[in-house]
Amino acid sequence: MGTVTEEGRGASYDIASAEAAVVAGLDPAGQEVVHELYRTVSLLSPPPADAWRGIADIPAYAAFARRALEAAADRADAIRDGDIPYRADKAFTAQEVVTLGHAARVALLRDEPWLPRLFDRLLPGVALAPTAARTLPSQALLFAIIRAGQDFPTPELVTAIRTVRSVVRHAGVPKQIDRMLKRVEAALGERTDVALRMPALGFGADGVLRTAVGEYAAVVTVTEAAALTWEKDGRPLRSLPAAVRRDHADAVRELRGLVKRVDVQLGTLARALEGGCTTDAVHPYGWWRTELAAHPLARAVVRRLIWEIEVTPGRWQAVLPAAGELPDAAADAAVRLWHPIRSDPGTVRQWRDLLTEQRIQQPFKQAFREIYLLTAAEEETGRYSNRFAAHIVHYRRMFALFRARGWQSSLLGPWDGGTDDTAVRTLAAGAWQIRFSHSLADWTGEGELATTDQVRFARRVDGAWQVTPLTDVPPLVFSEAMRDVDLFVGVTSIAADPD
Repeated sequence: MGTVTEEGRGASYDIASAEAAVVAGLDPAGQEVVHELYRTVSLLSPPPADAWRGIADIPAYAAFARRALEAAADRADAIRDGDIPYRADKAFTAQEVVTLGHAARVALLRDEPWLPRLFDRLLPGVALAPTAARTLPSQALLFAIIRAGQDFPTPELVTAIRTVRSVVRHAGVPKQIDRMLKRVEAALGERTDVALRMPALGFGADGVLRTAVGEYAAVVTVTEAAALTWEKDGRPLRSLPAAVRRDHADAVRELRGLVKRVDVQLGTLARALEGGCTTDAVHPYGWWRTELAAHPLARAVVRRLIWEIEVTPGRWQAVLPAAGELPDAAADAAVRLWHPIRSDPGTVRQWRDLLTEQRIQQPFKQAFREIYLLTAAEEETGRYSNRFAAHIVHYRRMFALFRARGWQSSLLGPWDGGTDDTAVRTLAAGAWQIRFSHSLADWTGEGELATTDQVRFARRVDGAWQVTPLTDVPPLVFSEAMRDVDLFVGVTSIAADPD
């Protein structure tokens, strides 16, 4: 490729060479940090988050990360505009894709304010051919950025990924995005410092946005979801006026896109809140009341969930904002999501009755959530649970559920090393890990079968995972993890198959 320059970052700007030049200019300590990261990346998949923090704290590399991602967006724009000839999946070299994956992780970890707007340019640029072709300028870079989001997700990146997923023309890419996005959203729930961030998008405090379109008014209302309606002179209309459809097609398209975007953001927030159950995240009451409970969009999700507020030290008051007033409490008082494992059965029953009576549909299963407590048998076995062992399951179905729930697992099959595996999920902001062992049972029949085995828990200690006695696992972590395993076995067991 051509000479690396600060200007004209099109096909002549070699992003990988630019990274090498930046690293060469670092002091010896900085170079060692980068080289240690490269060694870690080559040995571990995925590397721990701590491996990226050192390089993210190097100002020169952080500045390069922005230049590299902007150069990638510029090149994608040039391909779209015809300034660079289009060749499917050839927009970036393999080494450039690796480098841009590094840059994306650094920028996401630093939660750079310029990043959301850049992703809004870059992701469509690498996902849509400038022609009607069903190919992509760079499928490799699209997936590299999504994998970076699995390590350091942000709600804006999730929204950008979902937007691209809805327009990409390649037949197989949406399914792959769906599988990868499950992991991104699961990881977002663990990253509580950014997961609950939402833009207001111009909506009023009542969750309504009115926009003049010719002689009419478009009204986008957010309750449980976003809905677009039309008015004239304050009177609601039954459907889209013909004059608006004829004369303001672009405005209608933008408004419909806004509705989809809001729904995506509400879904992202709900999944982030549910995914954060195991972190037992606590927020300042003043911030929560303003930025979540009273947020024009977030309120649609937050008000239908049960929350606990520490009104006095050690005394938590549960409240459902949609069904009652918020209590008086200091701005720095703690607030967290209510979880049935912390309540007695009578209280849980009362919340369920209230939701049923008032016909409140929660964004995810909370009051009716299944809970799992440590049994006497598990206390006796000590470091493992046999609660879900010795089941015969439809393996491919279970493997699909692993992917859907954000677990990591290798595919079993009649090849070397394919006879058994341990599915793994990291919980509680990276502090805990659950491991579910299973083995191949039959590959010759009409459907592959597997047998289930032990469930173990490990805690991260000094950067390494150590298998831990079940009695030391926090009840919330234990319950949420076992809930997943119960889902895997309950849905895929041959005992549940009528055939």
